[in-house]
Amino acid sequence: MRRAIVCTGLIRNPEKFNAFLDAIASLDASARADLTVLFSTWVNELDAYPEIRQRFRALSCIIIEQGAPDLTLSGHALHQLTSLGSAIDLLDDETFVLKFRPDIGQVRDVGIFFRSQPVPVSEASPFASLVRYRFQYRGAFGAHPLYINDVTYCGMASDIRQLVNLPFSFLVKFAGLAAEQLYWGAPFTSKLAVLEAYFRVNVGLIFNNIENSESLRRMLVQSPVYARALAVHVMMMRDCFVYFDAEENEDAFLRSLANHTLEEILWHPNLGESIRYHPAAHTNYFHSPGIWQVVAKGRFKMSPFGDLFLSAMAAYDRADGLAVMNAQRMMLLGEAADLGDRLQAALPTGPLRQIRRSEDGYRIQSRQPEWSLVRGNSDHIDRMENENHTLRRHIDQLNRRIQDLTNDQHA
Repeated sequence: MRRAIVCTGLIRNPEKFNAFLDAIASLDASARADLTVLFSTWVNELDAYPEIRQRFRALSCIIIEQGAPDLTLSGHALHQLTSLGSAIDLLDDETFVLKFRPDIGQVRDVGIFFRSQPVPVSEASPFASLVRYRFQYRGAFGAHPLYINDVTYCGMASDIRQLVNLPFSFLVKFAGLAAEQLYWGAPFTSKLAVLEAYFRVNVGLIFNNIENSESLRRMLVQSPVYARALAVHVMMMRDCFVYFDAEENEDAFLRSLANHTLEEILWHPNLGESIRYHPAAHTNYFHSPGIWQVVAKGRFKMSPFGDLFLSAMAAYDRADGLAVMNAQRMMLLGEAADLGDRLQAALPTGPLRQIRRSEDGYRIQSRQPEWSLVRGNSDHIDRMENENHTLRRHIDQLNRRIQDLTNDQHA
């Protein structure tokens, strides 16, 4: 089977990048025979690291250099997808790909990748027509649809190719999405009417404000369209994703979830190692593939919100689930508009994108997309970009020195 490792973006941490290249160099001949290693980056990035360029050449890796986009989205989502897409363009559909960032990824993931195999999406899944093979991922927020880790994951090139075809209309229609939701949205959002409706009023994570986070939670658990969006999210994670690593024996942990409501599983701290509570965002991050199965089957303590969620699961988790969902399009937009009105009244969200009836038909509330545009090229802009890259590298070096000093103190 053909395999590829795609690294994207900036080097940032040359020590970790060299450790990654050491791992590639240590692979045996059989592993290297069907492996392509690609680094997709920006023009001039490697000029500051001539030794890394030389190592790439020695290892017969492919370097892709291009000018960076002048449109900056939240989380640099366009930059991420542009660099990824340029690498995927060079691979055929049947290549199994590890997308990797050496600056923050774990080198051990290279070994895990070679022990992993593509996992087809079951033909019985309502989403079987959307992607061919399951993405292998590191973790995801339970309460926020498509808020999935995009640092390290595996997938077939044919499916990753769908990720990089991000519709430009998403940036206007779904102005409140996080970079991760934009990143994973292309294969799913436009084909699932529930996400089309809910993402118009998506608020997402609220950092470092427990009062607003709690207010958001209270409104979400009363919203039919949110319960539907959560059902779709759970079904996608169950059917179209699989955890990137050997699954640990966690039967006792999964059985313990029966003592908690769905709200507690999504937002309550200290439920177990496989559910990590994010202290700044006040919500839970799932590291266990089994959680999605437990939630989809309703193996939790019942509550009004749990009932609402299971009703949505019953409607969509069946062979004609997509047809049922897409027939509800106008109802879903109405439910999203009701939720959006409540969110705007209670939270400092600014305008969302809900659709409302007007005298002449419909009116869509305006919301300024969160992007910035660098107009044209100039020597001044080039100097500023080079200074920015230099400062970023100095900051990374200082952070590493601080971490080393901290480790020495704890040793």
